[in-house]
Amino acid sequence: MEQGGKESATGTGGGRSTESIHPKSSPEGSPGGEINEPRRSTRSNKGQPPDRYGFPVTINQVCVTEPENFEEVQELPTLEKEECCWTRPDITLAVHMLSQRSADPAQRDWVALKRILRYLKGTKDYKLMLDTGYDQQVYAYADASWGDRENGKSTTGYAIYIGNALVQWKSQKQTFVATSTCEAEYSAISECVSQIEWFACLTKELGTPSEMPITVLSDNMAAQQLANQQNFKSKSKHIAIRYGNVKNALERNVLKVQHCNTKCNMVDLYTKCLDAPKFQDLRELLGLKPLT
Repeated sequence: MEQGGKESATGTGGGRSTESIHPKSSPEGSPGGEINEPRRSTRSNKGQPPDRYGFPVTINQVCVTEPENFEEVQELPTLEKEECCWTRPDITLAVHMLSQRSADPAQRDWVALKRILRYLKGTKDYKLMLDTGYDQQVYAYADASWGDRENGKSTTGYAIYIGNALVQWKSQKQTFVATSTCEAEYSAISECVSQIEWFACLTKELGTPSEMPITVLSDNMAAQQLANQQNFKSKSKHIAIRYGNVKNALERNVLKVQHCNTKCNMVDLYTKCLDAPKFQDLRELLGLKPLT
């Protein structure tokens, strides 16, 4: 996983079947998948999202490396818990948000980090299920949140599936300031397109080629219409030029952009903080379920 953008690939699978596999989500050095939290942290947090502690954070807060916190910071598990990020897409946004604060952490970030650890402790029996079956169709969901309050930059999120198996996901801050929700969402589609073509080639090499065109689902009607229209208006022309790979993929019949209901767009998990009921619903749609 790239910690800057929080991107993961878990493998491939497909089809809806009664048989499934799950990648290991417990670190090798942690017997029984035990999440070793800091000394004074004993609670678990199974139902609450890991990213609900007052994001986005603001500047001029108390640094976590002050004397009263320094010992706890040293006890915090780091590298041995890194594998969780590869198999737990539900913490992607929370980790992405905290990674932006690594150069200048504050007390609030420390509290948020402990919340993530409590969440992992409470859900350590959850596994990412990869359904095994015949269907190798590639498709994806793309979404973006428009502008954060600190620097105005939007957050891109996407999830790529082969069959019913989630194989890659990403949450990343955009490098520019989008002037509209349409531009932010179109940028997310563009980022996703560059990845789905690779997975289409992969399924072809494996002997089970994906049907073309590949569908990318977005809940923004303006972005969908912009992708599918032939001529661009002056206000949106700069968007089409910047993300020409989308139009190119459409012309080659590699891509099809379709609308999906916002309630079913699971990529909301990667772009915005959600209340507990919606978070739990989308977590299940991703394929994260307790192993029973």
